[in-house]
Amino acid sequence: MNLFETKQHFGIFIYRIFISLQILYGVQDNILSWSRMLAFRDYLLSQGFPIPLTSALVSVYSQLIACFLLLIGYKTRPAAAVLVFHFIIAVGVHVLSGDAFPAMIPALNILFGCLLFLFHGSGRPAVEPTN
Repeated sequence: MNLFETKQHFGIFIYRIFISLQILYGVQDNILSWSRMLAFRDYLLSQGFPIPLTSALVSVYSQLIACFLLLIGYKTRPAAAVLVFHFIIAVGVHVLSGDAFPAMIPALNILFGCLLFLFHGSGRPAVEPTN
């Protein structure tokens, strides 16, 4: 048995950190700047979302909370389920807007990463480790 076989849980851990940081990077501007949150509201309005300010706030803060849960490996599957739901909608908006595939890659990366954590769990190390 080689080093990589005995430490394979570190691959999941590193990916969990990467996905969490990608989500955090994606929402930090809306959290730190009210004008950016209002710009997000305006984007949601242009895409036909109901109650755009509430939708923006729920979107950003649900991503933030789920991101932190994912990062520490606590309630990973419920957090991943929230993110999978969110990013299915995000990818759908890209598709309906006619965006090119490269513009969808960040949302697809998070979507498929969260599907991994939904099925696999947090791995180790985590507050609630799996496997």
